[in-house]
Amino acid sequence: MHHVFRLVLSLFAGLCFSAQAKDGRISLSTQDFPGILTNSGSYVLSESVVLTQAYVFAALSVQADFVTIDLNGHAITKKGGTGEYALFQGSDRHALHVRNGSLSGFDMGVRAGTAARIENVRVSDVNSIIVAGPGAHVRDVQGLGMSLEHAEPLLSAGAGSFLDGVLMAEGSGATSSGPPFWTLVGEASLVHRLIIQDLVSSQTTSATVLSAGMGSVLRRVQLGSLQSEKNLTGLSSSRGIVSHSSVDGLASVSGDATGIRYGHGLVREMQIRLVQDTNGAANASLEHAMWVDSQSTGFPFLPASHILETTRMARNTLNYGSLNVQGGGSALRDNQLNNSTNHVVFMSGVGKNLAIRNSASGNPLPMFSGGLPNGWAQVEAFPDVFFVFTNNPWANLQH
Repeated sequence: MHHVFRLVLSLFAGLCFSAQAKDGRISLSTQDFPGILTNSGSYVLSESVVLTQAYVFAALSVQADFVTIDLNGHAITKKGGTGEYALFQGSDRHALHVRNGSLSGFDMGVRAGTAARIENVRVSDVNSIIVAGPGAHVRDVQGLGMSLEHAEPLLSAGAGSFLDGVLMAEGSGATSSGPPFWTLVGEASLVHRLIIQDLVSSQTTSATVLSAGMGSVLRRVQLGSLQSEKNLTGLSSSRGIVSHSSVDGLASVSGDATGIRYGHGLVREMQIRLVQDTNGAANASLEHAMWVDSQSTGFPFLPASHILETTRMARNTLNYGSLNVQGGGSALRDNQLNNSTNHVVFMSGVGKNLAIRNSASGNPLPMFSGGLPNGWAQVEAFPDVFFVFTNNPWANLQH
């Protein structure tokens, strides 16, 4: 009941706004917060605002479409008590534009409807940076000091969204629960220049650092120094393109860690290194995909296996670990495996696979094992004298 009363006070506190700015925009100052914007138009912050009330639903609740809020280099900060949102717009609304300033101390920085545009904004000390509907445009945004203790993603944007120049760093969570997706992007989205680093979670449920919907294009995504208590996947998507990206430092304390899970698409110029867990990490798990011109580095004496099915793999360099091909229909061409442990290439699935001009080094006895179920394997031009083909019709061949 007290929260309802405080919410009513919060919503009515800002019905009267400051005078219009000289350029025709409506000027907002401390006296207008917390408040409601019920009319479309352009608003500009004339000073930084600090809210100290025991409870604030939203510093500004936007109940209109086509609203622009220019923070004008200023900050909206919540100190003490509870502040649910810095800026709130319902999911049935659209075209909220927020730019040029800082938001701090709230549970969530910005919640917006469809076709939101958030630019040049710094969000800190929150549970979530942004949750926006389809068609969002998020550019040059920084999220720092985030909490991994709630079900909401740190950042979420619906289908057809565009993320460019986003940094998310310095987050932690000390509870058993946490978001299943730390960053969630809808299908057919474009993600460019996204950096996620230095996040540590104690959640005991599985998590994915970046999950992008089907048909998304991910370019220059960098994931690094990330840790969770249980199963942790760096990047997950399908039927799109991943290029010029990296996973560098991914760890699970007591579960499985996987650098990338990808299916039915193209992975190009991807670097994966230092993926570690207690069970033997999988740097990459791909299915019906194409993986080319990439590098992968595991840990010495850990399997770091790459599990591929119906996948084309060419011109990749794999350092440490073995390569495990499960299922048929895969083609491995011109790949280099260095300091390999156990089998270099182990084709354990049923069906036709093709291996051409692959090479290995750094192991006393690197080995290609076709396996009995893989009797239809074709092997051509392996350069290393130590390759041995076992348990299949090619067992009498050595190069």
